[in-house]
Amino acid sequence: MKRPIPMPRRMILTELFSDLGDQFVHLTLLAELFFGLAASHANLLLLCLIQQAPAIFLGPLAGRWVDRIGPSNGIVGGILARLLLVVGLLNARDGWTVWPIYLLFASASLLFVISRLCITPRIVAPGALIRYNAVNERVALAAGIGGPFLIGLLIRQAGAGISLVMGIAMYGCSAWLAKGLPRLDAAAGKVGEQRPRGGGDG
Repeated sequence: MKRPIPMPRRMILTELFSDLGDQFVHLTLLAELFFGLAASHANLLLLCLIQQAPAIFLGPLAGRWVDRIGPSNGIVGGILARLLLVVGLLNARDGWTVWPIYLLFASASLLFVISRLCITPRIVAPGALIRYNAVNERVALAAGIGGPFLIGLLIRQAGAGISLVMGIAMYGCSAWLAKGLPRLDAAAGKVGEQRPRGGGDG
């Protein structure tokens, strides 16, 4: 019988594939919309503003939403939303149609990040949290160094469309891994706990 992936390792892999998907999207947008264009500096500034806007204006709202739906649902929802939005980018990579899609993309990323921060202390034992964070940071660092180099080569050799398709594949892997995370009741704060659906002790 196949052994299940331990929850801390599953969370690290979920985040890794999510980060790789983000890299495919961000580097493709940089290659397609900014380099070689007359308005590249203005476009880059707009990209940076859109990246930060959800965290500034929607942070508390996203936190309340995660508290309502639970962090595991927030992780899966944030991944699948980005996957669908990248499909939209495949059909709208030019002009101003990109910006509203990218704003929604950044909002979905915020939902994922907040959900990840909520779920991590509940699936990693307190005594193992420092070791978990150290391993997670090393994995993220390796992906952050090697990812852009390999993705840049892919964009040059295969084009932006293939790069976005690879991003979709990364989100698909991340969503599959996230589906195995424990269902958490955010209000109760316990793994697998369900709130009573009415009625007394009987």
